[in-house]
Amino acid sequence: MVSTTWPFAVGLAIGWLIVLVRRQNGVSLGAGVEVWLATVALGMILRVIAGQGTAFAFIVVALVFLGALMLGLRLVRSRLTGTSQINGV
Repeated sequence: MVSTTWPFAVGLAIGWLIVLVRRQNGVSLGAGVEVWLATVALGMILRVIAGQGTAFAFIVVALVFLGALMLGLRLVRSRLTGTSQINGV
């Protein structure tokens, strides 16, 4: 499990670093999209560098699962609080 997780954990950390450097609101949908795409893209790149597989189905599952988790929680929060922070404002 660690061999599958570490590339995405590194991608997640770099994604959050990008959001922090740009001084975005971390709970906004825009920041969530940036972190989500950085996590998947960098995770897949690191998997290739490490000699692990990146089958098309694996990429799709990673995009859907991580997107649902990272963006779904933000959407639920915005519905419950009545706020819409798309651009991090």
